[in-house]
Amino acid sequence: MSHELIDAINKVFGVLRVADDIICDAMVLVWLAAWYILYRLFRLSFLRFLIAGELLCLIVMAVPHAYSLVSRLWGPHNELTEIVFTIRAAMSLTSTLLTAIGACLGVRYLQNLWTAKDAEERQTGGGPGPKSAADGI
Repeated sequence: MSHELIDAINKVFGVLRVADDIICDAMVLVWLAAWYILYRLFRLSFLRFLIAGELLCLIVMAVPHAYSLVSRLWGPHNELTEIVFTIRAAMSLTSTLLTAIGACLGVRYLQNLWTAKDAEERQTGGGPGPKSAADGI
């Protein structure tokens, strides 16, 4: 292959990589908006963890994407790159932990909700239960 063809292919893949970065950041923004809207509607406390996790995820993704774009324009990677990606790894782990905490609290909330609903049905006589002669059997 000629050197010009290789350069052209590298430029195309570079543009596709930047487009992929932008799409990924946009998807995180959509999730962030969804969690925020649900939080504003229902005031469920576990959604705060999911919102914090998504905010951190957005920072984790957007900062290196912006840095990568700038470094493509102004020069190659250097020791600052290592610092940025080390910080990104720590923030990514924190984001994952916050999202996991929010998800666990959400599951626990739903379990409590279902347990309370079952208890209410038993107290009011609704739902399945033993039949008696008074039920017309």
